[in-house]
Amino acid sequence: MSAFSLTAVHRPHLIVGKAPEVRALVSIRASGVGASGADASLRLWTPNGATVAAFAEVAPTICELRRRAVRLDDRTIGCAAGRWSDGAREYELVIALPPGAAGDEILVARLEVVVDEDVVGRVPVAVTWTDDASLLASRPPEGRAPVAASPVAELPTGRSPAPRHTPAMAPAGPPCCPACDLRGNDGDRFCERCGESLVGAQKS
Repeated sequence: MSAFSLTAVHRPHLIVGKAPEVRALVSIRASGVGASGADASLRLWTPNGATVAAFAEVAPTICELRRRAVRLDDRTIGCAAGRWSDGAREYELVIALPPGAAGDEILVARLEVVVDEDVVGRVPVAVTWTDDASLLASRPPEGRAPVAASPVAELPTGRSPAPRHTPAMAPAGPPCCPACDLRGNDGDRFCERCGESLVGAQKS
């Protein structure tokens, strides 16, 4: 049985007042695909107000993907990823965000691998705004950023076909986004429209 595992490496904090840009390196490893391989595509979701500044394969080949991407809806782009066999590929994401306030957590991006119209792998990229520059003081490993603690992407429950990013201990009751008033579903961690955190949002 084929399997696709995704991991994202990025800085988990953004400094308030600085240019709000998130860089992530996403590794996608395929196994059990078989000698014939499988045709795969990628789907990249970003929240309202975000701009995809870079989306490229960087290993084993170098290829900018934005030029061949197609818009699937107002927050999602997709592109063919070619024929996959067992092994790993790496992708670079650079997402520019609107300004945020200290303490705000936002879902910056969600990357999915699709085979035969089925989502076979996904990874979220989430960051927290801070005014504490010491959180960025430590140097990352050569060529890499610190691994951020990203929420687990669960399967959808309700309206959205996208994963809901449900934490292990979800608050009871459907939350309402404090930023754009979109009502979510039970256990949602992030707003599916703007990406804002719903943790602690009051029921209404």
